[in-house]
Amino acid sequence: MSISRRQSLLLSLLLFTPTAVHGQTCQYTSKQEPLKQGQLIPMNVLLLTDPQNEQQVYLDLYWGGAVVEYYYQGTSYVYNGRLAPAGANGYLAQFSMDCCTNNYNPTQAGAYLNFPAPTTAATCGAGGTATIWSTMLDYNGNSSGLAPALGVFGGAEELASTFGGATNGYFTPYALETVAQWVPTGMGNSANGIPFYYLKLTQTVTNVSPTENNPWSFFISDYVEPIFPVNVGYPASCIDVPSACSDPTKPALGGTYTTSAMTKGFATGIGAQSSLMTSFNAKWFNTVGSNTSFHHIVFFFEGVAPGQQRTFSWYLMPGPWANALQFMQTHS
Repeated sequence: MSISRRQSLLLSLLLFTPTAVHGQTCQYTSKQEPLKQGQLIPMNVLLLTDPQNEQQVYLDLYWGGAVVEYYYQGTSYVYNGRLAPAGANGYLAQFSMDCCTNNYNPTQAGAYLNFPAPTTAATCGAGGTATIWSTMLDYNGNSSGLAPALGVFGGAEELASTFGGATNGYFTPYALETVAQWVPTGMGNSANGIPFYYLKLTQTVTNVSPTENNPWSFFISDYVEPIFPVNVGYPASCIDVPSACSDPTKPALGGTYTTSAMTKGFATGIGAQSSLMTSFNAKWFNTVGSNTSFHHIVFFFEGVAPGQQRTFSWYLMPGPWANALQFMQTHS
């Protein structure tokens, strides 16, 4: 199936009219984006611009609504138009789940290498918010044997021969709703590189299977540019530890920055007592490579029982670490 055919099928599912409120906009557009490995191709995206017109965020409808580009004051934080390095899941921010022998791994942005996660609908709503509904593929190609059904995208089975992947793309019984909106920081100062707004992602994962019930680890992740080599996390006891820390009174966040002053960089955070968690089991860890920096916040052994759902919110926060940490003390 041609890329243009896939685009037209996605376009037919879009159910929105672009909106703008006090400068905040959400609009549908097409942009050159990469396959996880391969050439750049035009893909359908929702473009969000903050009310201050300082941040532009692209949510890619080919990759399940994952954030594939993030700009603040002209600097690229998540992806900059280059192709993803070998083995990486693209430069993006996304949600995923993992459990079981051989890593059963339902993933918002699809499967390794080039298999897209089917996006069923998208809308720009009141206030310039974006809502995207998608399904999740097993990133590890059914190595666990727990995801035997082939995914379908644009009417075509997700076969390696069609999509150029290492193996086939396999469906998982998890639907994902993603709502993206700007939240005032109360600290904005353009001259000092402090955003007036952070991006809040509220996601609801639903288990549509009548029988599947696994002890999941939940991941919220962002893969950022390698120009941010300095890493930090909070609480400090949760960084790179062999077992999860537990403190329901504190948020969990991690960031990467250009220098030890940590005034320019990018953080990801989830609030204290998030509704995602049956107990606060957070672990932040970071790996820095030659091509990308990335960090995850992990919640261990969370369940999504058959027919049930879990809702959680997390934030993407460019600018200084001190402001991101201050913000997360009072937001969930």
